[in-house]
Amino acid sequence: MRTRLFEWAQENGLSIRDLARRTGYSWRQLYRARANQERYVTPVFKDRVIGRLGPWAQSLFFDPSASSNEQDCALVIHPDQEAA
Repeated sequence: MRTRLFEWAQENGLSIRDLARRTGYSWRQLYRARANQERYVTPVFKDRVIGRLGPWAQSLFFDPSASSNEQDCALVIHPDQEAA
């Protein structure tokens, strides 16, 4: 599984330590996950991040085996927006 979590954090001015506080992971765990997503970004990691950040964070995760069309059509909802 792959994630845009780390890019999202950087785009929003969050350090790895800030992201750790928000997700409940240690900065070391997140550093490892960023370096080796295939090994550390698991369904449990995804569920924990979504549980801590909110349902909108689902859009930060994708399965590389899914077709690119499915990924392109994913709805992205940011925390300051509500679903219609």
